[in-house]
Amino acid sequence: MLNSSVLVLNRHYQPVHVTSARRAFTLLYLGAARVIEPDYKTFDFESWAALSAAADDDVMRTIGRAIKVPRVIMLQIYDRLPRSKVRAT
Repeated sequence: MLNSSVLVLNRHYQPVHVTSARRAFTLLYLGAARVIEPDYKTFDFESWAALSAAADDDVMRTIGRAIKVPRVIMLQIYDRLPRSKVRAT
């Protein structure tokens, strides 16, 4: 479950890259990212953990609670796009 893919967006909702759920949880817990739901609501770590308490599928279980694995996160302070090299063939 912790190796599943999570889409990472910058502050302008542009895709930056895809990361693992383990890294996404780290970014959420540190406050560097927020979870984005399909209806564009955003959640920090505590509100996401409280919201996902009733979820049964795709959860990471800890000793005290179960937290739903996010599918899309948005970085709080990153507003650039990564440089990509275009290779001529």
